Amino acid sequence: MVMSALQAGNKGTQACITAASSVSGIIADLDTTIMFASAGTLNPDNDESFADHRESILKTAKALVEDTKLLVSGAASSQDRLAQAAQSSAKTITLLTDVVKLGATSMGSEDPETQVVLINAVRDVAKALAELISATKCAAGKPADDPSMYQLKSAAKVMVTNVTSLLKTVKAVEDEATRGTRALEATIECIKQELTVFHSKDVPEKTTTPEEFIHMTKGITTATAKAVAAGNSTQQEQVIATANLSRKAISDMLTACKQAACHPDVSEEVRAKALYYGSECTTAYITLLDQVLQVLQKPTAEQKQQLAVHSKCVSGCVTEIIQTAEAMKALMY
Repeated sequence: MVMSALQAGNKGTQACITAASSVSGIIADLDTTIMFASAGTLNPDNDESFADHRESILKTAKALVEDTKLLVSGAASSQDRLAQAAQSSAKTITLLTDVVKLGATSMGSEDPETQVVLINAVRDVAKALAELISATKCAAGKPADDPSMYQLKSAAKVMVTNVTSLLKTVKAVEDEATRGTRALEATIECIKQELTVFHSKDVPEKTTTPEEFIHMTKGITTATAKAVAAGNSTQQEQVIATANLSRKAISDMLTACKQAACHPDVSEEVRAKALYYGSECTTAYITLLDQVLQVLQKPTAEQKQQLAVHSKCVSGCVTEIIQTAEAMKALMY
């Protein structure tokens, strides 16, 4: 009787935990799908086109926005309403993921980069939903002026931003003249969100070695060269490839940076330097991608010259990161 009473009183919180677990599984599944798409093996089973799935994607995405509103209001409501909101959002994101995957598959593997753009867009939504569910769980039953309520509102804003980004991506997918630009805009927004998470005080679950941290900077170097080349060529295909590569390179570097900086053998001074240069490198890279966007809108010689200037800033930050990682090695070994 005590157990059932506790469970009844905790119904919403428990539903949030279950929903978060489901969303975590969805993100892992999408990561696998991105691997298949990147390898060029995501092929349709029938003759359906992307247009056959477009309306389903848009309709389901809009339903998820309604679920977002219910989650936010559910935090200040009863456990029953919170449970309903959590269950509904988990169900809708599952459905949305399925229809986006069908849409991406229907494009055929001749254009794997665009498939990856679309799957990344729904992955961003799923990731934002995981953060929102977590924030809802923490805010449940708290007063309106509690800090957790501000965190909840912030998570809800990110969620709506990412759903809007998905809708824009879906509309741009069939327009060859704009889909590279749209992919780049989505990547810039994604990197900004990654940087916000990086700046949080959350400690990573595991640590990594300075060698792994240095290894992750190679992706930044490759992506920077790709970004400059895409800006100079202004070809949408190259811009799409740059967007996909940039997203992964920065995400991997930020993860490795925080994991290496939080190693117990690293001094406070070196930790602060690593986090500072990881952040500076990301900011410089966002500026470079912004410049690529400007070139796409106005491809003048002056605008293209700025690409080299911004790429040098990124390169300088990478050099500082490597030197900081070398200082970590001296402390550890």
